[in-house]
Amino acid sequence: MTPHSSPAVLPSAHSGSVVTALTAATSAAHVAVEHAQTVADQIFGLSVLSLRQQGYNDRFIADRLRARA
Repeated sequence: MTPHSSPAVLPSAHSGSVVTALTAATSAAHVAVEHAQTVADQIFGLSVLSLRQQGYNDRFIADRLRARA
């Protein structure tokens, strides 16, 4: 495909495989985003736990975490 051609000029035999590849890539991206969110949530939880173990109260922790967001 040249830079100025439209997707409509692709042979129909390739369009199915392109759609399949894009669907798979989109699905993989969604899984990666969900995994990244899970990791971020775990890091957040560990940060809060660490600060609590150091004796900081929840209000201080919330203020500190908001300041970094």
